[in-house]
Amino acid sequence: MSSNLRKAALLTVFTIGVAAAAGVLAAAVQTGFPDGPGKAVVEGNCGGCHDLDLVKTAKHDEKAWTETLQHMVAYGASITDAQIPTVAAYLAKAFPVAGAKPEEKKEDPDVVGERILNTACTTCHDLGPVVRRADDKASWEGIVYGMVGNGADVKEADIPILVEYLVKHYGPPKDPPAAAPRGGAPARGAAPSGR
Repeated sequence: MSSNLRKAALLTVFTIGVAAAAGVLAAAVQTGFPDGPGKAVVEGNCGGCHDLDLVKTAKHDEKAWTETLQHMVAYGASITDAQIPTVAAYLAKAFPVAGAKPEEKKEDPDVVGERILNTACTTCHDLGPVVRRADDKASWEGIVYGMVGNGADVKEADIPILVEYLVKHYGPPKDPPAAAPRGGAPARGAAPSGR
């Protein structure tokens, strides 16, 4: 085989390989499915019976996807029972119900309350006036609203969070100590000491 013929054959094989790889890559990109657990199962199974666009536009929550997948398995889809929860969660997250908000991780109210205290309150004073108090909820609300009235930068939605934080950490003691009986006499029913 001549050198030119060998180069032409290698170039042809290389071109076919690149074209095949590009086709596979283009097919993966064209499906429009985001990466995630369950993507390969969807792409490998759902398109065998119907267009994958149908899957993307269905917009079910996780429970509805679980039911739909169970029906599809009954109709012959080759998805295992073990794969159904993963695929249902993937589809519900990838193509949520219209108007559904993605899951938001809620920040710990104590963390938020402490942040508000350490930013908004300490712009005018240190924490001394706070730590010296042991007020109930109504008192803390009055104090916080008074501070907001004096210019403290606390958003209306953050006031209840701050008040709850203050009550929890700087509120009245949960279990006040029992008052000692007068005159040092033992409480009724208590055994006298030293006998």
